[in-house]
Amino acid sequence: MQDLDVIGLGALNVDLIAPRRDSVAGPVDDDETVATMQEVLDRCTIESVVPAMFLGGSAFNAIVMLAQLRTGLRLGMVGISADADYGLVEAHGDRLGGLGIADLTRRSDDRPGLCLSLLEEHRRRLYTSPEANVEIADYLREDDRPRKAVALARVLHLTSLLEDPLIPGSNDVVRAVAGFVEAAKSDNPDLVLSFDPGSTWVAGLGRLPDLRRIYALADVLYVNPVEYRALSGSPYPGGGRAASLSDLCPAGTQVVVKPAHQIVVHGADGQELARVPRVDNDAAVDPTGAGDAVAAGVLAALSEDRSVVDGCRLGLRIATQRVSDLGDRGHVDLRRALGDLWPDGTSASR
Repeated sequence: MQDLDVIGLGALNVDLIAPRRDSVAGPVDDDETVATMQEVLDRCTIESVVPAMFLGGSAFNAIVMLAQLRTGLRLGMVGISADADYGLVEAHGDRLGGLGIADLTRRSDDRPGLCLSLLEEHRRRLYTSPEANVEIADYLREDDRPRKAVALARVLHLTSLLEDPLIPGSNDVVRAVAGFVEAAKSDNPDLVLSFDPGSTWVAGLGRLPDLRRIYALADVLYVNPVEYRALSGSPYPGGGRAASLSDLCPAGTQVVVKPAHQIVVHGADGQELARVPRVDNDAAVDPTGAGDAVAAGVLAALSEDRSVVDGCRLGLRIATQRVSDLGDRGHVDLRRALGDLWPDGTSASR
């Protein structure tokens, strides 16, 4: 099996994004509700929206944007893939193949996950049906292909997956993912875990105890100020020393916090390590995927032995492109849009 630099692990969804008449300045807080497919479709009717459809999923978005940087990194994606559906003619596997991303997904006969995004001021309501994604638990436990791939990788980028809405109180997906990450770190002690829990795996920390096993292995953690407050139990100050996350994450974890006009990098103890200002303050047409863009920049930096701060600078530039249009229309050709990726014009050794 070919050695890969970065592997993504997360849900593969079809995003339904309702267009807005106005733009949004500043960060957007997510409020996610787990739903069935029919409930998501019914919500479109209730809200009287005709959304645009895009291939999505947080880790998928980050890996796709990373591929579009054309840096030569060897990339892979672990998840549950399905045929094109909901009117789309392209499936996730088609996009992975077209970008040269190693397809480490398991094929499903079920429909792809569905995520409806409704934006109201600075609050985004997400209605998500996991559909085929719930099969990830069996895949990670029964198939050794993803484990073998991650054992040879440099970075694993993990984003949240949902439990089956038809099984109340289920913890099966989280337990399987936690076991997979622990095995990956055991197989490959140098593996860097890049972890973006999103609102789902922040709010779920109290009822899904196996999540703590994942946080305990994170090398880089991405959160917004609301999520930081939920994890720490204290308001996020916006700079300086924040409340400690040392009871949740290892001492060496770098925490990437995304307030309105900058990114602040903290240590797990809450000490501020660096600030990266947002240079382009244009309002967003669609903020979906902005956080994934920041992660893509960090992943590029980690894979080239650069710092998380370098990655945040690049990530903000990627985010500017991503949010300039609906869905993935904003980053059709990232490398051409961005030009030189690093301010010093050099390429770090890999």
